[in-house]
Amino acid sequence: MRMYPEHNLYKIYKERLINSHFSASLPDVTKKYTLENLNYAINVADKWDSCMDIGGGNGHYLAALAAKFKRALLVEVQKMPEQELYEKKFSNFKVFNSYIEKYPNQEKIDFILLADLYEHIPKINEFVVQLSKLQETGGVVYIMTPNPVYCGPAPESGLFYTRHPDGHIKQYCTQEIINLMKKNGYELIVKMYEESPFRQIAKRIIFALSRRDKNWQNNILYWAIRPLYLIAAILVSKILEKLTYYSECKNRHNEFVTMTQDLVFKKINEA
Repeated sequence: MRMYPEHNLYKIYKERLINSHFSASLPDVTKKYTLENLNYAINVADKWDSCMDIGGGNGHYLAALAAKFKRALLVEVQKMPEQELYEKKFSNFKVFNSYIEKYPNQEKIDFILLADLYEHIPKINEFVVQLSKLQETGGVVYIMTPNPVYCGPAPESGLFYTRHPDGHIKQYCTQEIINLMKKNGYELIVKMYEESPFRQIAKRIIFALSRRDKNWQNNILYWAIRPLYLIAAILVSKILEKLTYYSECKNRHNEFVTMTQDLVFKKINEA
């Protein structure tokens, strides 16, 4: 009998990743630390029957989580081509293209992922109340949200809601999130930080290499040199993967140089 999911979520993420903008041969290898944190978070849950990614975009994180849970649901307002591909490829991957407030099913969810979503919610108090209703005791909510110590308040963000219709409403201090979650029956299990400045540099380089491989594949002449290009690009990616991971581990408790705070909450009682 499986007691806890294996710590191989990063490997699964790379194997299952579908992105119409990038080459499958050159995935985003800067997310190793993120996926290890996510793997830790799912092991905090009491059960692994169902998971939900709210505001999960094209479903890249949920595709990996679907390997760990019996049922995986993506709640995302915007329709993206990758969502349908994931649904066809993985039988337990489902998509609900609307707001969570309109989700009709009353099934309890063991693990809920909020990756870069918390800061976008207009009525955060009502939203957290609904999260609590979706879970029984033992359920886990994993929040990845901007670190205001490094990023500053939402009005300084390029995604502030007055500039973008779905932008950042507020970038919350850790204690504000803890207080609201505690009010609704949750306890903070662990706090971590990620996305140090080096990761942003590495990501830009890897994305540039990947996009070029994707775009140039329609060029007949490129196929003659593609093997050499891939060898060089994969070597660069491997080096950047290791350097990024080292940088992330080094700064995992440093709120002054990291863009994102990762908070793992477990429901310990009914609100």
